[in-house]
Amino acid sequence: MSSICSRVNSQRPDESTNSFFEALYKDKDAEANHICDGLFLGSCKAAQDRKAMQKRGVTHAVIVHPGIPEPHPQHFKYCRAPLPDEPTANLLEVLPDALEFIGKSRKNGGKVFVFCMKGISRSSSVVIAWLMLEKGLGFDEAWHQVEQKRPIVYPNIGFQQQLRRLEAILAGIGKDEPWQRRLIHVRQAVPVGNLEVPSSPLRVRDLIGDSMNSAFDDVEKLADKIFSQPQLLQRREQWKRHGLYFENLHKYKTLPSDPGLIDRARAVSEKLAGLPKVFSDSLKGVKLATAVANQIQCWIVFAEPKFKKEEEAQRQEDPAEAEDAVEEPEPEVIDWEKGFIKDIDRGEKKKGGEVEKEGKKDKKKEKDKKKSKKDKKKEKKEKKKEKKNEKAIKRAGKMAGKIDRLAREAEQAAQEAQDAEADAMAEISKFDAEDARFQANDELDAADAAADAAAEARANFVKNIRGGKQDAPKGAGSSSGSGSSSSGSESDPCSKRKRM
Repeated sequence: MSSICSRVNSQRPDESTNSFFEALYKDKDAEANHICDGLFLGSCKAAQDRKAMQKRGVTHAVIVHPGIPEPHPQHFKYCRAPLPDEPTANLLEVLPDALEFIGKSRKNGGKVFVFCMKGISRSSSVVIAWLMLEKGLGFDEAWHQVEQKRPIVYPNIGFQQQLRRLEAILAGIGKDEPWQRRLIHVRQAVPVGNLEVPSSPLRVRDLIGDSMNSAFDDVEKLADKIFSQPQLLQRREQWKRHGLYFENLHKYKTLPSDPGLIDRARAVSEKLAGLPKVFSDSLKGVKLATAVANQIQCWIVFAEPKFKKEEEAQRQEDPAEAEDAVEEPEPEVIDWEKGFIKDIDRGEKKKGGEVEKEGKKDKKKEKDKKKSKKDKKKEKKEKKKEKKNEKAIKRAGKMAGKIDRLAREAEQAAQEAQDAEADAMAEISKFDAEDARFQANDELDAADAAADAAAEARANFVKNIRGGKQDAPKGAGSSSGSGSSSSGSESDPCSKRKRM
């Protein structure tokens, strides 16, 4: 199944789409695909193109459809497997002839094109069965190999279960035997006729029910894990795999034999629908999980009326049997009592009348008893149904409580995160203010130091000037002193400021 999921992912479909198959078929490959040496798989459209078929070297074709005509009987040799694309149709019954035709054609150097309407379910089932027969592969491995060459193949759920039965049949046959002998064993072992009747050796609706239970288990486990491991929502492939399964169920109107699966499906759907209450509905994983829930709901909408109709038909059969039982002739003992009353003397007539009345009472009681049994049976069924509904309601209530609790915990965690962020911002602001104050103090200290240095330099300068006047000679000291003073006044900016 991984190749299907990888193909869907590569197409980047709209995650809100209601159809998983729509995304799968959006950009499908060529109408015919080469599966292995001398074997092609495709659609009816590809079979119409005679030149393309001849270019591929095709000489034979298998039509897996009851009504599609042979497009080019003068150019290719055809074999027909009249199989309707319905989950309960007997795929195994038509396989031996189709597989024998493929084997003989390839053995004689021919190339075979297997096709149905779209090359998705019926024809892919035949090709998968051929790989299982010829190469000794299991069902999953053979399906995977066909997917690698034609990613849009997907046998319906009923065909999947029948191919698993074929896998069990082939497991009892030696892999070293040639395909002709293996085919003989298959022909002898596959069930024939209607697979829905109780006498069928392969009750396909029971197998579909087992498959659905397994699928529901997988979805429930995945949903439970997500509450503790939210990162699983990013693994979209698993949701798409489940989406393909449940969409196939309702698109093919697949009905198992167990009506209890309705309650199971409803509980799983409600669990998936609750994910957006806990996680953001903008997450792609949440969108896909919701889409899976919608596919399950679509199946419920189809299946529930069908189950009710079947149950009503069974109820109509039971009252008919009960009515026949009521209308049966009364036991002969009553007639004997009447004859006995005729033979007794007149003095016993009163007593005989009482006996007759008692007989009528017994008859009435018997009828009431039968009616009571019928009512009890009906009441028992209703109670059983009420218990199932109560259990479903309890499960839904527990799940809703769990979801609400997780939602509250998520809100509390978000609030705590916001509070922590606000505290951190306050600390950062406080630290910035303190740092600014320290920087200002450092600047003031530097300014004070600069002022002190300037004052000291000025004092030294004045001191030097005054010292020069005292040491100069008396005649020349005045002129040189005045010159020196003038020169010093012009060159020293400090002196200039002082005069000003």
